[in-house]
Amino acid sequence: MVIVKRILFVLQIIFIFNSCLLNPVVNGAVLSNETDKNSFLRSVFGYLLQRPIRTIKLNKDSSVIQRLGTDQLSASLTVDGNPTTTSFVWTSSNTSVATVSENGIVTSVGTGLATITVREMGGSAFAVCAIHVYSGYVYTSLNFNTAVGRLTMNTSSGLLTFNSAIGTVGIDPTGIAVDPFGRFAYTGDFNGGNISQFKIDVSTGALTANGSITTGGLPRNISISPDAKFLYLANQGLTSVQSFAINQSTGALTLIDSFSVGSPLANLTMEPTGKYLFVRNSTGTNLLSILLDSSGSMTLASTSPTVSPIGTLATDPYGRYVFVACGLPNSISTMKLNRENGNLALIGTLDLPTLPNGIVVHPNGRFLYSANILDQTISTISITPDSGALSLIATTSPRGGSVRYIVIDPTGRFAYLADNAGSLQQYSIDQNTGVLTWLGDVNPGGNQWNLYIF
Repeated sequence: MVIVKRILFVLQIIFIFNSCLLNPVVNGAVLSNETDKNSFLRSVFGYLLQRPIRTIKLNKDSSVIQRLGTDQLSASLTVDGNPTTTSFVWTSSNTSVATVSENGIVTSVGTGLATITVREMGGSAFAVCAIHVYSGYVYTSLNFNTAVGRLTMNTSSGLLTFNSAIGTVGIDPTGIAVDPFGRFAYTGDFNGGNISQFKIDVSTGALTANGSITTGGLPRNISISPDAKFLYLANQGLTSVQSFAINQSTGALTLIDSFSVGSPLANLTMEPTGKYLFVRNSTGTNLLSILLDSSGSMTLASTSPTVSPIGTLATDPYGRYVFVACGLPNSISTMKLNRENGNLALIGTLDLPTLPNGIVVHPNGRFLYSANILDQTISTISITPDSGALSLIATTSPRGGSVRYIVIDPTGRFAYLADNAGSLQQYSIDQNTGVLTWLGDVNPGGNQWNLYIF
């Protein structure tokens, strides 16, 4: 590997050197004859082939930390593969999310994403670690209660504690989402024709009413862009996707654009970078890939191959695949995403013995979970990373009376299931097999439609 890197570096120098020869100053004044040029090349190449390769390695390339928690990063330098003692300089790309000490101790400050970079003092070698800071708060839409429930997660046991509930402006809140920085929360009030807005106390997770915006139709599920600038709503009554700008100071929404689908839609999902949004088409059997621009406007990028009638959607954390829960027959299909043009290719379909409703992908990208609405079970499904192929691993015992959506905490250790006819279900996740173990249930203040954890 060291030799390969040196050869590549040398090839770059050859190109630069040949370009320099076109300069009359270099070609005439400095290198006056062919012997000088050959001697110069031999000297340069001899030096480059002896140039040491310096590499920094970190003890981890990513870390998920609860807000106000810490994590220790450690770095080591090798020169041509040999360990070498040196000093390091640490920096954070976003100090409002995470800071780092001169000894590599990362302290999480606010929810969101940051990159920690370590560099060799006085040198060019560096390495990076991706940091995800989460709060440990869970919010659930209580549609029969016209409210939002707030719970706090015990990060050791995974058990939730109910804190409080707050009313929504419109009735029947179903879709729910929180901006990635944990400042604002929103619900799609299905039979109220509006989106309720809330401010979040970052210290306690408590919600404060922050007005609403009229959407018309039947507002359902919500996605928010990774930069927290835009909110996208599946409006079932208007058969369209609506986009809204989020005021970064107040959290208030302003309608920007509307993309007509032509038939009722309840679900939508966004790939991790926020470049594409996915919804079903007018027949309900094809997936639309919608390009999102920097202004929040939407244009059609592509239409997928035909599958069974489409229900809910999910993407993997690396933006490679879109998973589509289907009915008649009951199945989950895998679409491979071309991130250059938004094209979707059908990879394969996994048949299931029951109807999938909410689906979610584990943060490690190796497992998918399906909340099955007819028999109140959860299917654990493996994902082959290189191909996106799915295979059924296990199915839980029935819990609840009308299961809806499922979420996974950012560490990937716990899962929570919304039950529209009972208490919220809690599970631990085996990190090797993905299998779920029931931890018990908790009353979140009412029957739940959807969940959001951040």
